[in-house]
Amino acid sequence: MTLPVVIDTTPWWIPFLSALGGGGIGAGGALLAGRWTQDREDKRRHRSQLEAIRAAKAERLRTLYAPLAAASLVLNSVAASLHYLGEGETAESRDERLNEEISRAYLKCQEVAGYIAIEPGAIATNNAFNEVTDNFARYFAVLPLERENPESFSEEFIQGLQEAIESGMKSVLDLARSQLQDLEEPAP
Repeated sequence: MTLPVVIDTTPWWIPFLSALGGGGIGAGGALLAGRWTQDREDKRRHRSQLEAIRAAKAERLRTLYAPLAAASLVLNSVAASLHYLGEGETAESRDERLNEEISRAYLKCQEVAGYIAIEPGAIATNNAFNEVTDNFARYFAVLPLERENPESFSEEFIQGLQEAIESGMKSVLDLARSQLQDLEEPAP
């Protein structure tokens, strides 16, 4: 029994093109997969860089805002303490102690004042702090006059200055917290 002979009449170039086409599709798929992987890696690297920038800004703002927050707290505390004497404390010793607290707080603020002035986004917090210091200066200037002549200023006026100092302190703290909290959110 003889086997039939099958003669392939397909032109020689068809298998060649099929192999070439299949290889091209495979190579194209590999190129697309490589490009997709590279795009994902680029996006991950970009996101990582954004996170690093946000973390650096948050740390910078913490460093700048800490003296403002501390000084606001000190001024609020001093404003409340000026009417009271501690046990065994004289008015002079109290005033000296409070002046030292204010001086220490202001020195720290002076160290960061230039940086705050040029830090993008810090102007609102700095303005709120300036309101605290302005109201405290008014309060501090009025207090001796009020002690000498209690009728020179109304109790509501004095109370209003104290409330403005406290409100300003809260504003400084809220603005600083808000800005830092925004930076702690993941980068888009």
